[in-house]
Amino acid sequence: MYATLADLPRDQTDQYSHAQKKRFRAVFNAVHKHTDGAESRSFAAAHAAAKKHGDRRREKDHEDRLHRMTVRIGT
Repeated sequence: MYATLADLPRDQTDQYSHAQKKRFRAVFNAVHKHTDGAESRSFAAAHAAAKKHGDRRREKDHEDRLHRMTVRIGT
């Protein structure tokens, strides 16, 4: 289990944003606790959650850009 973001293994999380690392740590710790320390399951769930969080963030950014473009164009 990881107490802080600094405790996360860099080789596992260096590609993630700060928010994704927070999600990774939370999910890893929860799954690790509920599976009696099954690390492979914990890492798999944490990576999936972090990636999904990043995908949602990109979708939101894209929607925001489209909205700004629409407002500028006046449609």
